[in-house]
Amino acid sequence: MIAATVGEDFRGLQGKVEAFGWELKPTKKVGAHMHPGRAADVILRGKTIGCLYEVHPKVLKNFDIKSKVIVVEVNVQMIHEMQIKTTSTYRELPKYPSVQRDVSILIHRTDLAETYFKAIERSDQKLIESVELIDEYTGKNVADDKRALTYSITYRASDRTLTEDEVSAIHKQTLDGLKKKGAVIRD
Repeated sequence: MIAATVGEDFRGLQGKVEAFGWELKPTKKVGAHMHPGRAADVILRGKTIGCLYEVHPKVLKNFDIKSKVIVVEVNVQMIHEMQIKTTSTYRELPKYPSVQRDVSILIHRTDLAETYFKAIERSDQKLIESVELIDEYTGKNVADDKRALTYSITYRASDRTLTEDEVSAIHKQTLDGLKKKGAVIRD
């Protein structure tokens, strides 16, 4: 199965792919038709079942296409052979409120966003409920060899309401972990 979208952002289709529960990992196999910095393998149960990529600008130019084209290719036969159970599972809605904090970092242009995503997740596996990359920026006020990323982090305890002091301590620990990975925290 191949699906393509015209004019949509790479991150938009990435979110849709992840909504299926599929994982994305940077690919080592970049074809001539793929944008080298915007390609990922689609992983399900540890197996590569396809790829997600932005079509290379030279290819678009050859066909006189002025919009970005994002493609996801998935081997449906491989998914079928995995015999995945399709029954839904439910979990109880949280009883306690969450606290959301955003963090903007400056990293080297070639660094993978996934590295920093995982650093955030590892900083506290009990109280960090979710991490989402919500913005990527290059341009004015960012050096040519850098890019800015903004992550939204949701903190929640399953047994109590977190205090402001607890959230601040966990968030500081998260920021320290990002700094150790080489990120510069932006104000």
